[in-house]
Amino acid sequence: AYWQQLFADPEQLTPQRAMQAAVLLFSMARGQEALPWLAAARGKVGEQSDEDVDYWRLSGQAALMYGDTALAIEAFVHLIRSPDAEIADFDVLTRLLIDTQPELALQLSVEAWEKFDQPRYFMQALTLASLAQDLDRIDQLLARLDPGPEAGKYALAPFLDNAEFYRILGNQQQMRGKVAEARRTYQQGLQRLPTSAALRQALLWLLVDSRDVAGLRDLLAVHESQWAQ
Repeated sequence: AYWQQLFADPEQLTPQRAMQAAVLLFSMARGQEALPWLAAARGKVGEQSDEDVDYWRLSGQAALMYGDTALAIEAFVHLIRSPDAEIADFDVLTRLLIDTQPELALQLSVEAWEKFDQPRYFMQALTLASLAQDLDRIDQLLARLDPGPEAGKYALAPFLDNAEFYRILGNQQQMRGKVAEARRTYQQGLQRLPTSAALRQALLWLLVDSRDVAGLRDLLAVHESQWAQ
């Protein structure tokens, strides 16, 4: 097509024209052909204007649709840096990074938690740090939680009914050799979440690994019949 020949000239291919061509190609069920034009124009795009955001959002959505992971990551990185960044942009980018670049996904989760103060982002960061066995990072994250009853941002309260929070905290304490603290953490978790199989197992293995025969006997004497149900 003649317009394709025009776009072969970099001077003619502006972000606005690339977007218009992409919309045209999508309307013709030829959306995959839009990716090269969108990618070719990206060097002329910033992050601040509405047009910039429109370009990156269209590019990201098209790249996701047609499996261009590299372009999708680039697009959503620009989107989260824009003034109009949406919570869904962080979700998509984290999903794209979590398997291949978990450290970046962790950093992004912390950034999303700081921006939106949603507990799920903190738990995602905490889980990634735990999987990496990065005890210092876990300490840093936990230190930022505000335990105060009137806490607003970064409050500890939303995590006190989360079994995974107690499991990760207890495991971190156990790996640092703080067996008594880990035991108290698991027990506190089970007091609030008595049906949590993950916390039961964590506490049982702690007692087994620490060769606490008396503690294991006392625990089973109290809970074994209930846990067996």
